[in-house]
Amino acid sequence: MCTVFLRVHARPELGVLVAAVRDEFTDRPWSAPGRHWSERHLVGGLDLVSGGTWLAVRTDRPAVAVLVNGPGEVPEQPGSRGVLPLRMLTDGAPTRHDVTDLPGFHLLHAEPGRTRVISWDGRRLRAQDVHPGDHMLTYGGLDDLGHARVRRFLPRLPGLADDVWRTLLEGPEPLPAAEEALLVDRLESGRSYATTSAALVRVGHDRLTYDFTADPRGAGTWRRMAGPVRSHH
Repeated sequence: MCTVFLRVHARPELGVLVAAVRDEFTDRPWSAPGRHWSERHLVGGLDLVSGGTWLAVRTDRPAVAVLVNGPGEVPEQPGSRGVLPLRMLTDGAPTRHDVTDLPGFHLLHAEPGRTRVISWDGRRLRAQDVHPGDHMLTYGGLDDLGHARVRRFLPRLPGLADDVWRTLLEGPEPLPAAEEALLVDRLESGRSYATTSAALVRVGHDRLTYDFTADPRGAGTWRRMAGPVRSHH
């Protein structure tokens, strides 16, 4: 499950800032971001169970796609949602035919000049453009104030400079964290469930950077996985 912070600048030349934390069962295997697929312009973390990803960037034509689980009916034999960020970056937005066997999701896609969220609830596939400003994307969708994290953090975003987003990760609450905490570490059905990584992506007309940490609580653990990269036309 991802929680995504999103800033769409009103001035197109400033681009889009996407910051995300990923919560997952800690025994689910994954690999750090890299060029794991045949499309060498794609960089993202690899889910070793499904072969897909929760977040990926495109380096030759700057763009980012992030998957957030969403509500909806679960098919009897569900497919993997992890293919969606990769398909979005290579083939464009999914059609209803592509998603009929998938559980609910929200798929964020940001590229120069356009940011949108594509959502599926098992019955309806819809897309919405994201207007300039500060936003959060969680299980309930864009800026869902029913989510404790959104109620806590969304009001903080307007005064937060692009280059200090990581301060949201500093000073996490003592464990086990409260429902609204940004970093979690708890047991679910007897399994360890925690915030396993965080990412910070900037997308502009001719620039892309992708920073990543597999230890959101650790200082100085961020690595640059892609960028600065100039797009090729």
